[in-house]
Amino acid sequence: MYHQLFLQTLSQLFDQGTATLVLEQGIIYFRSLQQDNNWRISTPLFQGRGCIPSSVRSCVSSRGNLHWQKTGAYLQLENSTHTLSLIDEMEIKKDNYLSFKKTLQDFLELAQEWKEIFKNCSELKTY
Repeated sequence: MYHQLFLQTLSQLFDQGTATLVLEQGIIYFRSLQQDNNWRISTPLFQGRGCIPSSVRSCVSSRGNLHWQKTGAYLQLENSTHTLSLIDEMEIKKDNYLSFKKTLQDFLELAQEWKEIFKNCSELKTY
């Protein structure tokens, strides 16, 4: 399954600079960055119904980001859509399927962990 996704993603990325994958675990968005073979990967975790609760808003900085480490994945709050997304950067090379598969699996697992954290929040709609 992942090999077909890899080929589909590569085709979209190198033709259009963006790609969207719809998986059982959620929607994954890819966007080209300035550096060669580097891509921004993101997935929405949940969306507030008209607003983001103050308890969630207080977890992110005034810029709307939550970094729990110097590099790697982070959460980003989009005020206009009241959506909290998990974001990371990854390198995708045309000849490196195994690296793509591992990175995507790790990203999906982390997204699932965050979804579980927010699952019991009745004010929020999880994806």
